[in-house]
Order: sequence, then structure tokens, then C-alpha cells
Amino acid sequence: MLHGHAGRTEPVAKLKGFDNAVAKMLEFARQRVIAGLLTPTVCLSYGGELQELRALPGYTRLRETCVDHGVDVYESLMSLTGMVNVGKGAVVVGFACEPHVFKIP
Repeated sequence: MLHGHAGRTEPVAKLKGFDNAVAKMLEFARQRVIAGLLTPTVCLSYGGELQELRALPGYTRLRETCVDHGVDVYESLMSLTGMVNVGKGAVVVGFACEPHVFKIP
């Protein structure tokens, strides 16, 4: 799992299994929504069909938490350049929040 901020990208976790990693990443995003974001938006980019994104573990719970907290969720297909760099099926979550330490939920 990678974290990108202010032009820097660095690994923050090494997790086994795609579904496990996605679930933990989306749960982390959900916890940040609960803690409060600087803007009421979460952006999801997926390297595939959006129906596949919506079926990933943790997606529904994140979406419900966003609704409960008045946060808009924007979904987009990952660009071809993005998929070349990270691969088909990759998931990216973006949001603005106060500085924090990444901790696996």
C-alpha cells in the first residue's frame, strides 16, 4: 500500500491479499471521514469497470459513512497512464485531511 502526499510517494503497509488490502485501505478512509475531512469529498479511481469497484470489500461501508457525514463520493475510471503504472484493478482513494499517521485498522 502506498501513500502519496505533497509530491512524495512512499510505502505505508505490506499486506497479503488484494481484497484484504483494499478492505483495510477503505476502512482507513472511512475512519478519516469520521474524524473529519478538510473538504467534504472522497475520490475513488479504479483501474477497471466501476461495477467491480462497488463490489470490493469495504466499499459499501465507506459509502454509507460518507452519506452519514455529508461527504460526496466521486468515482472515476483510472486513466490508461495510471493503469500502465499500477496495473489493472488498482484502487486509489483521495481525500484532504489534517496531518495524520497511517495506521492499519
